[in-house]
Amino acid sequence: MLFNRLRIERVMEEHEIDALVATTPENVAYLTGFWTLTSLRHRARQNYAVIGRREMIPDMIISRGLVDQPLQENCRVGQFYIYGEFYFAPGIPDGLDEESKNLFRTLESLPPHKNAVEALIHCLRDRGLTQGCIGVDQGSDILFLGEVLERSLPGLKTKPAYDLFREVRIIKTPAEVQRIQGATKVAERALSEAIKAIGEGVSEKELALLFKATVIRQGGIPTIECVGGGPRGAFPSVEPSGRKIRRGDLVRFDVGCLWNAYHADIARTAVLGPPDPKQAKYHEALVAGEGRILDSLKPGVSVADLFAMGMKEARERGIPHYQRHHLGHGNGIEGYDLPLISPDNKRELEPGMVFCVEAPYYEPGFGGLQIEDIVEITAQGYRRLTQLERKLFIV
Repeated sequence: MLFNRLRIERVMEEHEIDALVATTPENVAYLTGFWTLTSLRHRARQNYAVIGRREMIPDMIISRGLVDQPLQENCRVGQFYIYGEFYFAPGIPDGLDEESKNLFRTLESLPPHKNAVEALIHCLRDRGLTQGCIGVDQGSDILFLGEVLERSLPGLKTKPAYDLFREVRIIKTPAEVQRIQGATKVAERALSEAIKAIGEGVSEKELALLFKATVIRQGGIPTIECVGGGPRGAFPSVEPSGRKIRRGDLVRFDVGCLWNAYHADIARTAVLGPPDPKQAKYHEALVAGEGRILDSLKPGVSVADLFAMGMKEARERGIPHYQRHHLGHGNGIEGYDLPLISPDNKRELEPGMVFCVEAPYYEPGFGGLQIEDIVEITAQGYRRLTQLERKLFIV
């Protein structure tokens, strides 16, 4: 089970809601375990999940043409509500194995609804949720879903719930941490291959393609492939180009992937040939700033204090003019989960939080440097999920 049952119950109680309706692919996956690239590609084709305060097995609203996937995956769903049309040719009974026969029997037994909203309303009625208040995740709300539900069920009130889902997800379950660690390993292997491939005349695009290919070979999906050589490394979201790496160039990698619905986001910097004094000094300052944060990670520490410590260390260790708006972010089923390591975030660390600690530097005309690691807060302190050395890689 991916979701944190106790936190869901607590959030519902605090906000006086009887159920949560997930609409984004990420939040549907969080509740049901069902995730597919199709949901990301076709966000307008809505899938929903509904979970009540006391009935902690979710129901799912999904299109008829997609329901076979969660059925095959044995997702944790109480009842499926399907909608839309999908046609199969007349079958050949002898051509089906027993598993396929059972799947098609289940599929054919599900009554179809005209559209996703109609199926959702039917689900709410079945659950007795026609009165009271429910939270509706508005992250993918192209239909103003809360308003539609209130018009269709006059006794029902709705509250926006996207931020409530983010609040629930801020503490990861062991199953989530396991998936994040898997994604991290995939990204690290791919990044290591790309770093080893750096050479004079090799292009940014070639390095990025190698990273992506290595991610895909491991069953992941590339999500970030910022590879900037020389001065181009100063572009924060650099699009890899045909520019070839030259001796003395810094190469900044900010890369990531999806694996089993969860994200990894990591960064390292390499240099082709011996680094010059400025390159070495600035990278050491960033490593020190990130390291100061890592050394301070434990339950009860304020996120704002972490930001202040990291900035102070980086400035004192070699970049006195260093400026940042944040030094990291949560990581999970979304690439930017809570918390954000920012100067105004007074939230205290708790066991189960997982986030990226990063220290990037972008200087036009000089280049970019960056280090980024994924960590889990534990009862005793923290655990670093990334295993790559925290150094300037000299190729």
